[in-house]
Amino acid sequence: MVIRGVVFDLDDTLYLERAYVESGFAAVSRRMAEISARPASECRAQLGQVASDASFRGRVFDEVLRRDPQLAARVTVRDLVETYRSHEPTISLLPGAVDLLEGLRQRGLKLGMITDGPVASQSAKLTALGLSGTTDPTILTDAWGIEFRKPHERAFERVEELWGYSGEQLVYIGDNPLKDFVAPRRRGWLSVRLVHPEQLHIREQPAALEASPSESVHGFAEAARVLALWQ
Repeated sequence: MVIRGVVFDLDDTLYLERAYVESGFAAVSRRMAEISARPASECRAQLGQVASDASFRGRVFDEVLRRDPQLAARVTVRDLVETYRSHEPTISLLPGAVDLLEGLRQRGLKLGMITDGPVASQSAKLTALGLSGTTDPTILTDAWGIEFRKPHERAFERVEELWGYSGEQLVYIGDNPLKDFVAPRRRGWLSVRLVHPEQLHIREQPAALEASPSESVHGFAEAARVLALWQ
């Protein structure tokens, strides 16, 4: 077994997605404050109160406007979503991420990325993290349409085509056992679940063998050791 390339997930793998959510809520709070002439801190508390209720996950802005008719008369859910998705995020790489990326490159491995989510948002994250140009290819699956998000195999097949490697020579590193490891496993890739206590999907477990990673690690140093053994 000799690996030639490593492909990364982005959200909650190289940085914490919670940080992006907080950054986005801060941007939306500022927008709400401009519209309502209230302090941004008050607007942020309003968002936080709704977001703390898991039943509103994915509908936070809808519920905020439902509870605040005056604000709803001046702005739409679509406006708030656009503010969230288009803001310049304040996020940073997890400790050890740069060392792992640089170490793998020095060992002659190709580096790629496959990530789901709105193209504008994912591109802004890459810029904020200083990752633009770090991986080649960098596949934003939503550029093809949301139907090609993981666990669809298209992005993994595309990496194989571009690099000229078979699945047995490739590794995918992600965090979410609900979707990250199904496609690479089907295509014969090795895979690593990177576990961090603050991840959004930390409590999720694979629903079946086909969704299980080859290995689970706690931190980038441990990931580097596993990859060195495989290489």
